[in-house]
Amino acid sequence: MQPIITFSTCWYEFKCKFTKDHFLYWIDNFLSNVNAKFYLVIYSDKESCDCIRPYLINPNIRLILKRHTEFYGYRYKDAWIENHENNNQINNYTEWRVNMLWCEKIHFVNETIKKSEKLFKKSIELRSVRLVFSVNYGKV
Repeated sequence: MQPIITFSTCWYEFKCKFTKDHFLYWIDNFLSNVNAKFYLVIYSDKESCDCIRPYLINPNIRLILKRHTEFYGYRYKDAWIENHENNNQINNYTEWRVNMLWCEKIHFVNETIKKSEKLFKKSIELRSVRLVFSVNYGKV
């Protein structure tokens, strides 16, 4: 049976309120359970993806390397930084890139749709793509 759904997620090691070990536990729990019922596309960068590589033996998991400077939202970098500096509830615990990453999720889904045939040798309809973890990032 061929998978009927594709999930998109990401892993970027940006400063946040949880430790990297905390996220690695969640990542292992999720990626260890990817099965023949669905495909998974993970966006990450060279600095963050080493913890993902062991799971790539699963034929239903694909990794797309994408630097945060390639995000659609990166063009608004100055606004992200200014907004972050003005938000005293989170600016001591996270960095501005975390907010940008949260807003990038729709672009990850769109890219997954556009690249689906190349990634999995099949096309994906818009309704079949979901974002599982809207963000995964660890403290560096």
